[in-house]
Amino acid sequence: MRVLVAGATGVVGHPLVGALRARGHQVSALVREESRAKAPDADAVVVADALDRQGLLSAVAAVRPEAVVHQMTALRLLRDDPAAAFARTARLRTEGTANLVEAAPGGRGAAAGRAEHRLRGGPGRWAGPRRGRAAVRGRPGPRLGRHRTGRRRAGAAGAGRPGTGGRGTGGGGAGGVVPAGVVPAGQG
Repeated sequence: MRVLVAGATGVVGHPLVGALRARGHQVSALVREESRAKAPDADAVVVADALDRQGLLSAVAAVRPEAVVHQMTALRLLRDDPAAAFARTARLRTEGTANLVEAAPGGRGAAAGRAEHRLRGGPGRWAGPRRGRAAVRGRPGPRLGRHRTGRRRAGAAGAGRPGTGGRGTGGGGAGGVVPAGVVPAGQG
């Protein structure tokens, strides 16, 4: 299968490229900067910024993927400018995701009801950096019940991983994790 990994130089994207290739997939890596184009161990590297809609549409069309995996963040900037890193990551998760879904095989129609965002580490909210004891103490984020309620509602609306009959992702842990933004061709 031809797979495009957006965010292929990141903590999740980089090993994912290798894992997909090891399973026989033809992998294209989407990177934002020309200087990072040699980093991923992919069959092809495409340079485009997910926030540049037209540039992204052209880049994705050029590699004709059958599936797109979204692992984009700007967390590499975290050490130098945390506020900018989180602001850009938020834009990548909203505007960038919308652009990537539009560029994916079948466009927005194929992704309707199929997009899933899995939070790793629990359903808490980002409240800014904490130092010292405040980082491990304090009021926890929203209760897990809210997350489960959202999953039930999504399942009732027909969302979920293809093949689960709209029952969500099926299972938990590593076996049930579906990378955010996976849009298989023909699953619309």
